Formats: sequence, structure tokens, C-alpha cells
Amino acid sequence: FFLGPTLSPFFKKKKKKKKKKKKKKKKKKKKKKKKKKKKK
Repeated sequence: FFLGPTLSPFFKKKKKKKKKKKKKKKKKKKKKKKKKKKKK
């Protein structure tokens, strides 16, 4: 009984933090690709 309720809030918090980090990384990659095209 202890593992069920304790794991559910932890997983939700971890998933939300990972999604925010992925969005920031994607924005940085798009900016780098645009800079490379301008240099070429």
C-alpha cells in the first residue's frame, strides 16, 4: 500500500520536469541549425 501512493506523485513530478527540459533543448537546437545555415 505504501509503494502505490508514494510512487504516483513522484513519477508525475519527474515527467513534468523532463518535458520542460526537452522543450528548452529543442528550442536551442533549432537556433543552432539556423545559425549553421546562415554560415554555409
